[in-house]
Amino acid sequence: MSTYKPAIKLKDVLMVAAALIMAFPFIYLVKLSLQPSADVMRLPILFIPSSLQIENLWKVNDLIPVLDYFTNTILYAVVTTILTITTGTIAAYALAKLDLPGGRLIMMCFIASVLLPPEIRAIPMYTLVSGFGWINSWKGMIIPMASTGFSIFFLYQYLITIPSEILESARIDGAGEFRIMVSIAVPMSLTAVTSMALYNFLFRWRGFIWPLIMTRGRVTTLSVGLSQLKTGEQLTQWNMIAAATMYTFIPALLLFLFLRKYIFKAVSMNLK
Repeated sequence: MSTYKPAIKLKDVLMVAAALIMAFPFIYLVKLSLQPSADVMRLPILFIPSSLQIENLWKVNDLIPVLDYFTNTILYAVVTTILTITTGTIAAYALAKLDLPGGRLIMMCFIASVLLPPEIRAIPMYTLVSGFGWINSWKGMIIPMASTGFSIFFLYQYLITIPSEILESARIDGAGEFRIMVSIAVPMSLTAVTSMALYNFLFRWRGFIWPLIMTRGRVTTLSVGLSQLKTGEQLTQWNMIAAATMYTFIPALLLFLFLRKYIFKAVSMNLK
């Protein structure tokens, strides 16, 4: 006697429901960005727009220079990510695979820096950058973000798992430490490097505190520029804010989809 098995399991229903709940803010953001202003102010809320105004996505550039802020954000996120991965890889390799005096103490200092909130670190960094005269400049925006304790600690966890015998064989063959790092250590830790690059890019892409206190207009990023659209509860054009926010959301989503296999692989390795 065969037992009946339902085609749809409760677990699947719950997972779909959870996915819809998590996706709702993004769906609502897209809907709001395409709504006319009249629909935004109507009560009760219209979940289905009366019309779609795709032109909102470029009309918002008439209110604030979105494209300029978008370009600034790309430059800030890309350059800081490249520098962070470069410095983080070199430091993590040295701490993980070289017998440095006081290496453990140095690593503990990097870990301790991760425990400090970004708002607290911003105060001494701003004082230092201000002394150099780098306020409202690309140097002041990028150089303090060129290295982080978290990136060093994250990459260190992967590099330390590489068998030392492999690196020692390369040294016997005459390879220098830099060549060993670039040719052996980095390819074997490509998943960690890619995951760290994505994390750092997204963190800088949506970063607000450091660009807010460092910029005065010339190098303003998109996250700071969006605040210019909010003038008051009654005057705020929420559909325009949503349209401008799409410029921050879509690139991050596309980057995640492009690198998702590396992220899933890194997560699975951490779980193991």
